[in-house]
Amino acid sequence: MVPDAFAQTPSTLILDPLPSVAQVGDTVVFSGQLMTADGEFVITGATIYIKDDVSFGTDTVYGTLTTDDNGEFYATWTTVQRSNGGSYDFFAVFEGAGNIDYSRSQTYSVTVTT
Repeated sequence: MVPDAFAQTPSTLILDPLPSVAQVGDTVVFSGQLMTADGEFVITGATIYIKDDVSFGTDTVYGTLTTDDNGEFYATWTTVQRSNGGSYDFFAVFEGAGNIDYSRSQTYSVTVTT
């Protein structure tokens, strides 16, 4: 539980590594954890979005997840090849809530092949 404070608390969002290449029909696991930036507290009940970074456009949301009692989230995705043949650039984002600041994870590129 994060202590109440008037100031915004910085957060850290970790998206566990994703495979760089997958076959059509494979299952990719999106998992990670949201915590305060100092690592002292996990953030529970927070909404996490899994997104594909779209250059010069609106990012595509692939999942809306909620952190559990350990600040962790988990979901799976069955891979499909992009219509343009390019890679997906997945990241997780927490848009902030209450006194907890916005945070974004590292981006992982995933190429889906046939």
